[in-house]
Amino acid sequence: MSLQYKFPENFWWGSATSGPQSEGRFNKKHDSVFDHWFDIEPDAFFDK
Repeated sequence: MSLQYKFPENFWWGSATSGPQSEGRFNKKHDSVFDHWFDIEPDAFFDK
């Protein structure tokens, strides 16, 4: 069984993030998901 989804032509995708996920590690106890991502894949970021 496979599912197929069809989106309308010109469908606009969106995304979001929350503060605890995106706030940086400066003076923080733990890394954010973006801090971790940058550590493992820095070339994925445009303006380092």
